[in-house]
Amino acid sequence: MSDRPARFAVAVDGGIVHARAWGSGPPLLMLHPSPLSSAIFAGFVPVLSPHVTMIALDTPGYGQSSPLTSPPELLADYVPTVLAFLDGIGLDRVAVYGSATGAQLGIELARLAPDRVAGLILENAAHFSDADRERLLKGYFPDLTPVLDGTHLLRGWTMMRETSQVFPWYSGREADRINRVPPPLAMVHAGFLDLLRAGPDYAVAYRAAFANERAEQLAKVTVPTKVIRWESGLLTRWTEVLLDHDLPANIKAADAGPGLPARMDCIRTLAVDAAGSLPAADLSGVVAYSDRASDAAEVPDVESLPPVRSGAHLLELWQQLRDRRWWRDVDAAETEPLTADLDANALQRDLLAVLDVR
Repeated sequence: MSDRPARFAVAVDGGIVHARAWGSGPPLLMLHPSPLSSAIFAGFVPVLSPHVTMIALDTPGYGQSSPLTSPPELLADYVPTVLAFLDGIGLDRVAVYGSATGAQLGIELARLAPDRVAGLILENAAHFSDADRERLLKGYFPDLTPVLDGTHLLRGWTMMRETSQVFPWYSGREADRINRVPPPLAMVHAGFLDLLRAGPDYAVAYRAAFANERAEQLAKVTVPTKVIRWESGLLTRWTEVLLDHDLPANIKAADAGPGLPARMDCIRTLAVDAAGSLPAADLSGVVAYSDRASDAAEVPDVESLPPVRSGAHLLELWQQLRDRRWWRDVDAAETEPLTADLDANALQRDLLAVLDVR
């Protein structure tokens, strides 16, 4: 299978779960951080695809997956949909890799359905005390409801730009800045698009994951589990707090040295070990995904500006889209603009149509 993923969708109660697949071999289910999507795992393909079939789903409500039919109260509420997805692609057992929100979802999947999980790999897993959790969550989830002046875009862009460098992302403390190398603008742009697709409810699974970041939740897992402790990781401090707890013998630390190559080597070794006893995945029966609604949607005829680190390009593009909608339905003989069509949600859909480079 090439680096270009096979994209497919599985019908579940009330909607679909969208997923990407790469490689061949035993199945590795991959669960992404919030508010991102399965697209983030494209960078893992050179390392993992020769050894396993990477099956990366979009968490319900993110990427191209439908939200859950009932608002979730706990991360465990996502597990029945994940199991329905596995049933839909004919997989009885999988190895599981999850990062951040994906790690917590993996914990709940392994806890509630241990017979379906051959092994669990956790990255960016943490333990927060109630006091730490309350402190971290203050300001963590800004309101990103679309507004006509477009200022919500700058809040979202800043959040995605800082997330890979600082924890919590809004902190101005140098002690919280783990990575001093600015992320590539292409990476910020991709994350920002996922954030926009998730919409104003982008924090639903995110909040549930924070609530789940407790050693006592991980201690309930009975399957073989490896917790990655990466020297260059954003959450390494909090991973060490987790591993300092008295955890069962089936849960062990897996240390990765500094730098991205060391991290990827560690993930590859763990993935091969966790999935090695499973038969090769056969996805020949899955239904290819076609985003017909998106394909058919009108793409506004405006210039898509190259991203800049400040996010100012978004405000310029937003203004172009506002002007376009403002005058679009004005009769040529009229001189007064119409304002009835100026709706921030409609503008947001226009913006996604312009920026989306799926």
